[in-house]
Amino acid sequence: MAQNLPYRLARELPLLAHPAAHADRPHGSRWRSGTKSALLWVALVASATACSRADRPDNDGVGEESSGTDDSTEPEMPTGPPIDMAWPKDAGAPVPPRDSGMPRPAKDSGVVAVPDAGTDAGVEPPIGTDGPLNMAPVVFGPNVKVSDDSGRGQQTEVVMAAHPSGILFAGWMDNRQSPSRCGYSVSKDRGKTWSKNTFASTQGTGRAFAGDPAVAIDDAGNLFAGCQDYASGGLGTNYILLAHSKDEGATWSEFKRVNQSLDKPWLGGTGDGTVIVTWLGNPGGVKRSTDFGATWSQPISLGYINHGTTMSTSDTGLVHMAYNTAETTVTYRRSEDFGVSFEPARNLSPQGQPCRSPCSPRSHPIVGADADPTGKVVAVTWASRQMHADAEGDDDVWVIVSYDAGKTFSKPIRVNDNMNPSRQFQSWAAVDSFGAVHVVWTDLRNGGQNDTYYARMIDLETGFEPNVKVNDASGKAASFIGDYKGIDILGRDVVITWTDNRADVGDIYFARAVDAAAAGGPLMP
Repeated sequence: MAQNLPYRLARELPLLAHPAAHADRPHGSRWRSGTKSALLWVALVASATACSRADRPDNDGVGEESSGTDDSTEPEMPTGPPIDMAWPKDAGAPVPPRDSGMPRPAKDSGVVAVPDAGTDAGVEPPIGTDGPLNMAPVVFGPNVKVSDDSGRGQQTEVVMAAHPSGILFAGWMDNRQSPSRCGYSVSKDRGKTWSKNTFASTQGTGRAFAGDPAVAIDDAGNLFAGCQDYASGGLGTNYILLAHSKDEGATWSEFKRVNQSLDKPWLGGTGDGTVIVTWLGNPGGVKRSTDFGATWSQPISLGYINHGTTMSTSDTGLVHMAYNTAETTVTYRRSEDFGVSFEPARNLSPQGQPCRSPCSPRSHPIVGADADPTGKVVAVTWASRQMHADAEGDDDVWVIVSYDAGKTFSKPIRVNDNMNPSRQFQSWAAVDSFGAVHVVWTDLRNGGQNDTYYARMIDLETGFEPNVKVNDASGKAASFIGDYKGIDILGRDVVITWTDNRADVGDIYFARAVDAAAAGGPLMP
């Protein structure tokens, strides 16, 4: 990152010096601007450029359901083959990162990275606070258990949302009792401690069960909990359940059926009480509510989707939605009006085939994606076998990135750096306020142990940094560990949740890497 600092700052200065240019941004925007900031950045450019190279510091996851074994009761919430990796014609030409016509600095420019400001003690600045640009070396802290199951019931398929206030909200599929339920927990201290688990159960009978959770937090800090009610006991007539909390999870509304859905819902939150929900099926669809789910817009058809969507909202009205179609293609739709309408679907890239069977645990063709708070930088990730120069012939993690709000995307980039034949899958992504891309996935490189790995990319030119192991203890991967995991940005920190096998067939764990995300400064235009 060091060699790109003057370039990045030069692009930010016009925005910093003219705060009126962002006067139309909605309340809750994570940008900061002003003349005082411009002066700070000018001084930083001068100081950084003057430093010599000699002074530079080293910059050296419907799943398979298992029956529970714990009879204790908990509080309920109210009621193929590889394919050719040709670049698709309709995806647009690959885009150089942050192209403004300005020359990129040479790799030997000798610019120094700003020293680490440190954030683990005291109150941390919100995303976008003016200050030195810095990303510390990635070190994940002690792992924290989120699920409070004291038996050997299985918890899998974890999702997570973060809010700048420091709130974290996690949801997962919980099998500590039968039938399975959706479990949830809230942290108010940046993941150090987590609340007593609460649950959403099926409203069906017989073989019905619940799973495939979805969570979101809107700009005002309201929590939304989604859960797939498999009322049919399988892939039949099923429903999406939704509840909300206006007090950081202290109390909840009743879970209500808000839409029929074959499988896998997803949620996005924005404003104060606005929630967007998607689902798969034939057709899959998307709709929104501006009153906490009391009333809904007419659904917009997404066509045939046999695997769930992913969705990221922004404070500028941009909503990015990526999903898999026909198990072969990464497809994308975009909204510029907070999800009121969506542009026609575009195919971004061939996806390749993950190893679903006979591989154990399976790899699913679900797609993960995220965008920065303004929606300008978008990252889409998936895992599959591909005919690609960087592929190994087994499941690898791939990412494509857009630096122009989803208009064009890069070619696929392999993220995992293992040298031995092994599977990497269950990838998910986050993008911070500076546009750096963060990816997490399940990794079997260590003799089939269920490990969680992470990698960071500042821009396409520098590529992904070396992979970093997240979990501080391991266990043999269970036969089913779900299809996804959670990653988000909390201020300057990267936060991750995953299904862990260190003690049994599955518990939910959390880890945080302090200062691993961009620190300070608004995103580049």
